[in-house]
Amino acid sequence: MSTPQTAQESWFQRLNPLRDKTPDEARSGRLVVLMSVIVAAAACTYEALYLVLKMWLPASTVGAAIVIAVVVMLGFKHRPSVTAAAHILSCAAFIALLGVTWATGGLESVAIAWFLIVPMLASLLDGRRAGLVWVGASLVWMTCLYGLALSGYDVTNEMPVAFRGLFDYVAPAGLVAFAFAFIWSYELAREEAMERLCEARDDATRAHNHARAVLDNVGEGLVLVRPDGSLQPARSAALERWFGPSADANVWDVLRTRDESVAEKVEIGWEQVGSEWLPPDVALDQLPTRLDTDDQVFQLHWSTAGDDGEIMFVATDVTAQMQAEEERREQEELVNILARIGRSREQVVDFASDARRIVDALLAHEGSPAQERRWIHTLKGNAAVMGLGRLARALHELETRIEEEQRDPSDTERTDLDAQWSAIEKHISEIIGSGDDDAIRVPSHELDDTIHSVVSGKPRTDVAARMESWTWDDAHPRLAHLAEQAKRLAQRMDKSVDIEVETHGVRTPPTRAWRDLWASLVHLVRNAVDHGLEQDRTAAGKRGPGKLSLCTEQVANTVQLEVRDDGAGIDWDKLGAKAREHGRTLDTEADRVDWLFSDGVTSRDEVSELSGRGVGTAAVRESVTTLGGTIHVESELGRFTRFLIAVPLDDGAEAANSPAAARTA
Repeated sequence: MSTPQTAQESWFQRLNPLRDKTPDEARSGRLVVLMSVIVAAAACTYEALYLVLKMWLPASTVGAAIVIAVVVMLGFKHRPSVTAAAHILSCAAFIALLGVTWATGGLESVAIAWFLIVPMLASLLDGRRAGLVWVGASLVWMTCLYGLALSGYDVTNEMPVAFRGLFDYVAPAGLVAFAFAFIWSYELAREEAMERLCEARDDATRAHNHARAVLDNVGEGLVLVRPDGSLQPARSAALERWFGPSADANVWDVLRTRDESVAEKVEIGWEQVGSEWLPPDVALDQLPTRLDTDDQVFQLHWSTAGDDGEIMFVATDVTAQMQAEEERREQEELVNILARIGRSREQVVDFASDARRIVDALLAHEGSPAQERRWIHTLKGNAAVMGLGRLARALHELETRIEEEQRDPSDTERTDLDAQWSAIEKHISEIIGSGDDDAIRVPSHELDDTIHSVVSGKPRTDVAARMESWTWDDAHPRLAHLAEQAKRLAQRMDKSVDIEVETHGVRTPPTRAWRDLWASLVHLVRNAVDHGLEQDRTAAGKRGPGKLSLCTEQVANTVQLEVRDDGAGIDWDKLGAKAREHGRTLDTEADRVDWLFSDGVTSRDEVSELSGRGVGTAAVRESVTTLGGTIHVESELGRFTRFLIAVPLDDGAEAANSPAAARTA
């Protein structure tokens, strides 16, 4: 059962259309309703008095005030304008007082003091400016009465003489009561507003505590950054735990505690964030998104927050995810190594041997800067062929750093490379052993042919020479290895290619120089797929997939190796323009080959993990030159490119490449 106070509050709430608005608006609406009730109630009291005394002028003006007050109270619910209500109610009181003061003696009327209520009512509801309007109106009326008095016009007091004493009491007493009702109404509205403000404050405090609890327990470093780079006070506990206290610091000063270079990039990039040159999202995309420390990896996220130009900065510790990803990649690489061993154990052994030799040479600073760049590039290509993505990416990043900074690899970078390769080498050794065995693997058809030669009485020297060749490297698995890489690369680049492998039974001496040549051929194959074969062959006027041919053949005492593709060909004019920039001319084939296989020469405009540095072809020429060979290049723009490498096998080389010599090489 509701109490009278509760019923009263419900009645006022129903009449107040602003009850669900802000505390200040709800207070104003409540005051309008209360003032309407008070004006109507006071007017009804005086209306009864004037009717009893048959004072028709004040009775009519006070009656009009009653009607206006009721209309305001009821109409306010449908058109909740506080300003309009304030002026209409003040007008009602003003009209009532006009009739009362005129009928009760003008300036001599005790009711003249009631004009104080008119501006008070307007000020209470709509502020001092509204009150000034009715101060002016009241003064105008009193000035008019004063003017009439000065002119000798006597304003008649219609109040019966017997009741004038009573009126002299009722008028000021009513004014006191009415003024108290004003104050009481204001206090009621203020108390209600304060209650709502307290509730809002309590809600805000609870929301703040909830937000603080979230910030203290969230696993990310969160903070709002002002347009000048300074931090808002509210921030997550994780941010201070990772980067330390930062009461008045800028965001780059916070990051500087963990990484100086990242902090500098943020400080420089922040100038663009607040400028009008770039859209905010574009400017934020230029800021660093990763921060690496000795023991943690953070992902950095920047986004706009609100209309004040503030930026939400989020730092996430992704160390565990990175470690998990690194472990996944390591397992994937182990699977790749196992698969390679299953297909060709010798290739894995040769790769591991070549990689160790390159790493040791880098540690010992054995080569010139150009040679070291070739070694790194060759190791990167072969690591990618073997499915060792982490090593290939690390070598690509190393290439990028030393090229951009125009320097040699630092001792730390060489040591890090050795550590990374040693870990891979350990896994390979655990699977296949050291690789230092004397086993010779012979294809069954070779063994059958040799047995037939012995049975048929072939000269022993011929049989011995054939058996001795078993210690040499068979070209077929090496070309098959290159073909496999070409297929994988083409798939990665969304190109279709048919690959032809033909070895004609060629074997090559198992020397370091020859193995260097085989390792360097990966650059020609990668270039053929990346540079040569078109992405859209139809647009180039060609049908079907691209063609790549890998062939070896022994002609007399010379081994010929051919890499041919039917792709876009070499743009000699473009290479010639680059040569002229360096003071070179490409008048003859020798000039073109010399320039094409020089360090830093490439037909690509951009560097990628696959090509574009102009180092791979230089590594090929170095390997061919070491063996005393030559390189011939044929190409027609838009049709094909053919590389023909010829390497001599003279008697001295054959003697040097005997099994005994090979084991001591």
